[in-house]
Amino acid sequence: MKQIINWMPESDPYTKKGEIEVHSIIHDIMSKDGHHKFKSKQNRINVLEQAEKTIGKHISGNVLDIGCGNGYASIFLAKNRQIDVVHSMECNRPAIDDLVRNHFIQAGIDDEKYDLVLGSFNNIKMKQFYNYVISLGALHHSSNLLKTVSEIYSSLQYGGYLIAHEPYMSSFTPNQKYLQKDSTSKKVQGLVDWKESNRDDHFFRECEWLTAFHHAGFNIVCFECESKDDDILNAIVVLQKPHEELEYIPHKW
Repeated sequence: MKQIINWMPESDPYTKKGEIEVHSIIHDIMSKDGHHKFKSKQNRINVLEQAEKTIGKHISGNVLDIGCGNGYASIFLAKNRQIDVVHSMECNRPAIDDLVRNHFIQAGIDDEKYDLVLGSFNNIKMKQFYNYVISLGALHHSSNLLKTVSEIYSSLQYGGYLIAHEPYMSSFTPNQKYLQKDSTSKKVQGLVDWKESNRDDHFFRECEWLTAFHHAGFNIVCFECESKDDDILNAIVVLQKPHEELEYIPHKW
């Protein structure tokens, strides 16, 4: 049986324990009661393909799939792209040890094409290793966006790319909007009732996303609104790490 690479996400001081706990429950439910059947997310695969058009080439080399869910994007890349390895990372064991593992097996992916990583995007152990990091709905679970984005930056090879699909709010969204959200509960993914204050689930303002990207050192290739749901927008994001180290980053926090 393929071994899990354990980066010990529970030791991450930036992630609430409730965030790991709720996803543990969700992924445990998904791996049982008929939810174990593999389901892809074509809209998110479309995002990857749109990002590839923006970059002008296919995803290849070493890839990190942050918050990989049931592994759909990792499996797509392993089957359809010339990658060396994809590291499929989630913050909870039920996802990695059961859901993702079994979906790779069902898809018939060679062991050499993937690794199962139990970890946090705030503590990525591999440095200057990945050609691409993808995040399809994971980065907005950061409680410290600059820390998260900087960690991704350090994990990429020079010239490497971050491709993301993330929700965002208008730059003029008042603080009260976030305070109101924090005082409510939500049925997460339609499965578990959870207090928003116990989670890391932030619909950052557009200006907050862009500031974190710049201050981490990235060049912003694309930040494009792909869809809108009331006052929540969804962006296709493509960032590139410069080909050589910057002497300094202007206005860095």
